[in-house]
Amino acid sequence: MTQPDPIDILAKEHEAECAYLEQLRAATCEINNSGFSQRGFLELSKAIRRIDVSIRTHNEREEQYLFPVLEHHASPLPQTLLKERKELLKLLNVVSQCVEDITEGRVYATIVQEMVNLSDRLYQALRSQLMQENEKLFPAVRKLLTSNEYKRLRKNMMPFHASMRKEF
Repeated sequence: MTQPDPIDILAKEHEAECAYLEQLRAATCEINNSGFSQRGFLELSKAIRRIDVSIRTHNEREEQYLFPVLEHHASPLPQTLLKERKELLKLLNVVSQCVEDITEGRVYATIVQEMVNLSDRLYQALRSQLMQENEKLFPAVRKLLTSNEYKRLRKNMMPFHASMRKEF
């Protein structure tokens, strides 16, 4: 049996993350259009939890396996993406904190609108990040890696592929 392509594995994770982002977008639109509701809030909080778990796991895989081989080829992409990811995670943490505050009853006058606005910023920033990876990172990996490096990448990512099938 042929081992799956590591870039295809990561691209499938991007598809799942985009689906979670669309759930987030739908929830923020519902809250914006209809006002705060338990249903809208639960959908938003569920989407945030999924995004949090998915993006952290995905980033770990890329940073552990892709970034070192790209840095070996003197590509500036890993450092650029790491900087952007740091900002994305800060934003994700702030949105998660808003969700937790509302869940725990620590509510103030503007928290719902802040949560919605921050969620929309997260949606935009994360979609942009995923597109950049699809359009720049993945093609760079395919272009720069030697055949042996690509085989090693495939072999090293196999345990994560097995866990991904359980996650999604």
